[in-house]
Amino acid sequence: MKLEIDPKALPNNDPITFILLAHKAIGYLFFKPVTASSIIVSLLRVAKDDAAMKDLEELLLDPILMNYPGSVPDFLECQVSKEPENVSAFIKSVMARFDKYMENIRGIGEIPELLPALKQREAYTRNFNRQMSASYKQAMKGSIVEMIATKSVILYGRSSINYVQQGTSGPSRMEIPMQAHSVEMEFPRRHNLDPFGLEYMLRLFRAERLVAR
Repeated sequence: MKLEIDPKALPNNDPITFILLAHKAIGYLFFKPVTASSIIVSLLRVAKDDAAMKDLEELLLDPILMNYPGSVPDFLECQVSKEPENVSAFIKSVMARFDKYMENIRGIGEIPELLPALKQREAYTRNFNRQMSASYKQAMKGSIVEMIATKSVILYGRSSINYVQQGTSGPSRMEIPMQAHSVEMEFPRRHNLDPFGLEYMLRLFRAERLVAR
């Protein structure tokens, strides 16, 4: 989902207000990176102060782009041709910096000391599968799916066979070939490196308030 800030809803053109709104978008919508990015891009359209636009560019780069190198670059590339010239220039600038960052990351190569051994990875995978299986069984207890659907266990083969009753002619054999099914979810990179620092930053952004003077 893409969201935009209505310029009429902004009380003034105070640069602090734009940064606060960007922090709130990141704090509450960090795990929906395209939505958070769309809000920051909409703030770039109405921000008049160069310093505020530069701060928004920094927030778009870190923590958004550096944590989500998949969906956010695709969104920004689509937005370049749709935005005003000054906003497009800022998007191109942040994309160039992000490309340089990724180039430097790939240039490091693999660090053997940071790569877990095969035995450790297999142990983690087995433990994770056990946790997922237990969680699935717990979720299925008393669920409506368990009430209306039958369960079958597939031991081998590339298709499932069912027998369907058709009138008085007796059961009819039906073979259903198996098909691949996958689900992809983008996860913030910093969560693996510094989960507590990431959580602290998001909580800080959510808790920020403007202080009247």
